[in-house]
Amino acid sequence: MEKQENTNKVASSENEDVLIVERHEAVAIITLNRPQVLNARNQAMRQALVETCQKLEKDATVQAIILTGGGTRAFSTGLDLAELAKNSAKQSPGMIVGEWNDISQVANFSKPTIAAINGLAVGGGLELCLACDIRIAAEGARLGLVELRRGTIPGNGGTQRLSRLIGVPRTLELLLTAELISASKAENFGLVNTVVPDKQLKNTALEWANTISKQAPLALIAAKKVVWEGSNMDIEVALDLEKSIAAKLRNSEDFKEGVNAFREKRNPTWKGI
Repeated sequence: MEKQENTNKVASSENEDVLIVERHEAVAIITLNRPQVLNARNQAMRQALVETCQKLEKDATVQAIILTGGGTRAFSTGLDLAELAKNSAKQSPGMIVGEWNDISQVANFSKPTIAAINGLAVGGGLELCLACDIRIAAEGARLGLVELRRGTIPGNGGTQRLSRLIGVPRTLELLLTAELISASKAENFGLVNTVVPDKQLKNTALEWANTISKQAPLALIAAKKVVWEGSNMDIEVALDLEKSIAAKLRNSEDFKEGVNAFREKRNPTWKGI
């Protein structure tokens, strides 16, 4: 792995470092840092993740982000149920679900996102992975939506993003049984892009992110936008969207630089304009 440039910790009001943010050139690695509770996402962590994504969205030097879990046991097991139970008497269900929606923030992040899934990715933890563009799982990872065990259903994209990704029958299999599946089965389902040995997870995710970050910045954002938005459109409408955005890119300085770099047999220098 390349030498990291800097590491920042994001603390809650209790002075708990709920997130660790590392920079590796144009890649930001965000680590959910509550390993003692399997990286359950309390309000402080959700708020920190929302604010961190907002900051990275505006940072032109960041081209891709990686999300992973602290420790070895879990990516995340979802919402902090202990906190939820404590506060449920004071809050309406809408307040609990909607407050600091980190999953929506990640899903709407304009730049490429990678989930590096270590250990358990359960419930809202899996929904957070589904909000990312690419999912790389460690061999020891186990994934599932267990909300039916708690008397509810996923409420942050679990039913919809998963069914669009792997189809209705397999989504219903995971939902209705509420069982956890292995990383290899998740790969077979198309839920994760690839599975790697546990010790190679972070390096592999960083290799993917570094490759991604070398592409033209405007084109990265455009490609992600067209694929995600187009997937929910009629094919002809989606093709029109693709054509219009491609035409805009071909008027950019980066497109000119890409063509010139090809002709001159050198690496391009992107300006993001």
